[in-house]
Amino acid sequence: ALSWVNQHINRYGGNPKQIILAGHSAGAHLVTTLSLQRETLNNIGFPNEYIRGVIGICGPYNDRRMMGHPLTKILIDSVFPDIKTRKKDFPIYNVHSRAPPHLLLNADMDYTLKMHTLDYAAVLVDAGVRTQVAVVPNTTHFSIRRGWDTKNSHTFKYITDFLDTLNLTY
Repeated sequence: ALSWVNQHINRYGGNPKQIILAGHSAGAHLVTTLSLQRETLNNIGFPNEYIRGVIGICGPYNDRRMMGHPLTKILIDSVFPDIKTRKKDFPIYNVHSRAPPHLLLNADMDYTLKMHTLDYAAVLVDAGVRTQVAVVPNTTHFSIRRGWDTKNSHTFKYITDFLDTLNLTY
């Protein structure tokens, strides 16, 4: 998908050097992981510095937290049976100082994933990556996605405030 965006973004008025990756839940896991994989980005001809920001919403960033619950342990063991593959595919293990700025949002009532966010944010901060963390009040894992198109949405405000800090040109 990122390769397609890179090839076609000009057609839609976008700037290929100013990409923001965003995802919710498993999508947050995927965009954060991709943003850190310099070799993968190079293999598709996409310079890492073109990713100007990452927005992860209620993401599972830490396999160790998932291994602590029987149901998610089964999921992790079946999807990532090889520990080497697992470490490559979880963002918490791949943070580097040149990672793009991150906004990590969590739903107020999404208790388990709050801990994932705090774990991941600590690693990002330790690496010197600009990181913002926010908890969206009165939301669940699913309701955090509702109403993004209204200016009264906390989620909308956190995202637009983050985007304003990135000095993007339009």
